[in-house]
Amino acid sequence: MERLISLDDALTVADRLVLTRLLQDIKEADSDTGSDEVKTDQDVAALKAKRHVPTVFLSVDGCLPLLQPYIRLAQKAARHQTDVVMITHLLLYFCTTVPSALLLYRHFSLVHGLLHVAMQLYYMGTYTLMMHQHIHQRGILTKSLALIDRLFPYLLDPLMGHTWNSYYYHHVKHHHVENNGPDDLSSTIRYQRDSVRDFARYVGRFFFLVWLELPLYFVRTKRPTMAMRAGGWEILTYLFYLAMATVSSKATIFVYLIPFLLMRLGLMLGNWAQHAFVDSEEPDSDFRSSITLIDVASNRFCFNDGYHTSHHLNPLRHWRDHPISFLEQKQTYAREGALVFHNIDFLFISLSLLRKDYDRLARCMVPMGDQRGLDLEGRVALLKRLTRRFSEEDMRDKFRQGGDRIRRLCAHSELGSRNSPSRTSRDPTTTTFAQLDDTSFELQQRKSSVAVVMFRFRKTADVITLFHRPGSAASNRVADLLKKTSIQLQTAAAENKPSEREPFELDVTEELPTSGQVETILEYAGPRGIPRVIRDARDQKDALQRFKESKDNFLRPITVDWDKGKVVAGDNESEILKLVYARKE
Repeated sequence: MERLISLDDALTVADRLVLTRLLQDIKEADSDTGSDEVKTDQDVAALKAKRHVPTVFLSVDGCLPLLQPYIRLAQKAARHQTDVVMITHLLLYFCTTVPSALLLYRHFSLVHGLLHVAMQLYYMGTYTLMMHQHIHQRGILTKSLALIDRLFPYLLDPLMGHTWNSYYYHHVKHHHVENNGPDDLSSTIRYQRDSVRDFARYVGRFFFLVWLELPLYFVRTKRPTMAMRAGGWEILTYLFYLAMATVSSKATIFVYLIPFLLMRLGLMLGNWAQHAFVDSEEPDSDFRSSITLIDVASNRFCFNDGYHTSHHLNPLRHWRDHPISFLEQKQTYAREGALVFHNIDFLFISLSLLRKDYDRLARCMVPMGDQRGLDLEGRVALLKRLTRRFSEEDMRDKFRQGGDRIRRLCAHSELGSRNSPSRTSRDPTTTTFAQLDDTSFELQQRKSSVAVVMFRFRKTADVITLFHRPGSAASNRVADLLKKTSIQLQTAAAENKPSEREPFELDVTEELPTSGQVETILEYAGPRGIPRVIRDARDQKDALQRFKESKDNFLRPITVDWDKGKVVAGDNESEILKLVYARKE
């Protein structure tokens, strides 16, 4: 079946390497020689060796030597020195989109309006995935340019069809919380994913109701402040459209309204494909509810958006690390029955489903594990089974209490969650946690007015995660320390007092990390810190193997600052406070 797999000449270097390795695995499986994991390790090493090489343009992998002065300058502005391409695209948008929009308002013409829409349609995918990186990585510019980093979306987002801050609240604070489960407003599971009628219902609900349903979701999950912000920014954007229409209604249609409609349709087409294939046996598994694409449109031009499973496994993973993580977890993907496609993007997956063209989808599959034993008809049958809608009874039976599980995690970082299920924690620190959260809630009630909550610029706080072991005295001490420190910083910020750092978002979780997160933590810990993260581990490879053999080898408590790339194993108060107050390198 490997004859169905072809290598597009325009694939990125990483994608070509990944697809070549998967193709080789198929050939080795057919010849009963077994997969050569040594070569996989070599491929991973080759990709890691290129981590320091900056991406300057999306259309090509290299760059001319004469661009070195620009690269050095752009690296000073980029959050990650390899992300020169994001500076390139910001300059592109400010030099084309903004002047074009201004000219349309000054002197409108239909031809210019149509050309402007065509240009924006071409830009939308890349811009959206650049902002996808922005909302997950808490910015794309260096901290010295934090004000610009915070403000430019308020100009560019509406021009690209996004309403202010909605992408952040819907995607980060909602979709990644509910994870395509029953409480996810953009969940696909209630729909037959090859039905045009169901897709129309899906899009219609998002178009006409998301402005109301998203704030109501935050109210239901005890996050009233977030509800006010999400609803407020959405409505404020609509008022902005009305205000701009008084300047020029024709220009507003082409500059704002048509991009808005196209973007909303594009987002729904993309999410429909990303979560079209859901295994009814384990629908809350990231491996079995999302897919991986190895194609030009998704990965070359949209910052590796095709590695959607990898993104759900670790939303904080940098876009260039997805191919590395995929190769390192290749056996897990195969064992879990994950789906991989090639030479097809999310748009055409959705269109193929709506046309019921399962033959095309089956031909684009890159089989892994047991899937290699399927012929074309077997693949078609598999894909049809995975697109069936879930009944309400199915969702009750098959899904774990996803909303409660995540609300328990969110309670540690969201002010005002006084009635959260996390209050039933078995830990001795429950009382302290409740008192600290009540203090935080009362402080917010005193210091926040509706105007402040509505119109304060959205800035994503740094995330500090404590991997907590219930019943452990050491872990309880760390949790107590982090909670108190978090409240102190929130108090200082609310009262406009000087502080050594801004408030952070504290995530205390009893769940063990994913393999991808463990890999990131080990990189933060360094060679000397690895044995303190994974019991008796000699090096990173040994640590990952030990974690795979037994999750109990992960030594909690572990405190991780994802933004600064730092980790502390154990309950050393001095080291934890150093982590909290350290400046980003």
